[in-house]
Amino acid sequence: MHEISLLWKKGKFTSAWRLYGYRKSEEDHHQLIVDEEAAEHLKSIFSMYMDGRNYSDIARQLNKDGVLSPTLQRKFYKTGKKPLPESKPWNNYEVKRVLQEVHCTGDSVYGKFQYSVFQGNKQRNRPENEWLHVENTHEGIIDRELFQKVQSKIQEYMEAYKKKHQQNNGAIRNHNFYTGKIWCGGCGNRMTLSRERNGRCLCGFNYYPMYSLDLSKKISLAMQTRTKNGTRLPVNARYGYKKGKDGRLEVDPEAAKVVKMIFQMAAEGTSFADITRELNR
Repeated sequence: MHEISLLWKKGKFTSAWRLYGYRKSEEDHHQLIVDEEAAEHLKSIFSMYMDGRNYSDIARQLNKDGVLSPTLQRKFYKTGKKPLPESKPWNNYEVKRVLQEVHCTGDSVYGKFQYSVFQGNKQRNRPENEWLHVENTHEGIIDRELFQKVQSKIQEYMEAYKKKHQQNNGAIRNHNFYTGKIWCGGCGNRMTLSRERNGRCLCGFNYYPMYSLDLSKKISLAMQTRTKNGTRLPVNARYGYKKGKDGRLEVDPEAAKVVKMIFQMAAEGTSFADITRELNR
């Protein structure tokens, strides 16, 4: 750990995790160098976010343009073969993570996490005052001022979201007289009033599983009716039969001879193993 700390203080990159927009130098694997193609995409992400587009919109645009996600970008560095963008597309988390990665400014932050040997190398977050911040460790892609504006905007959004969420919960708990007094007849859980879903009453079982359960019962009933009518068939017809033009089972003459032979051998006392060997022969 002491050796790693010395490398950190020198601004050397020690993680196996390749940061988006960068790749490791061939001469010094502790040195980050700019990947020009990924760097342009990174600049575009920051620009789109500052223009008011949210994580989902940005992810959709990147996927539409066929841009490799950070996961696929690392795979490309490792194998040298460009994977299909749709095999691991961009998502909200990936967009947010690259927007919050301070390395894109040319600075490095180390020691964010700590691993406990006594807890099976379980990772925990360390307080920010214990982090090691080293400036100008590599070439920056994003201007520091722009980076700080994006962080402020992300923080404002998070605080607004939390405030709205707390207000919604408070309104439900403090002003809904029936909270805790009405129970779901389907699952037995308490019913709650959700202001985020057009005032629909929900329970622990939720509306959608209840709908799925009702749909499942209808499908089962329809399958039972078709079975009684002889119109419900398995996906694969049983051996000795095939599906006819009308959708019903009809005898397959060649396979039917084999079925009769199997029954005849079994009636004569031939074991399953002997019957199998005879069929294979």
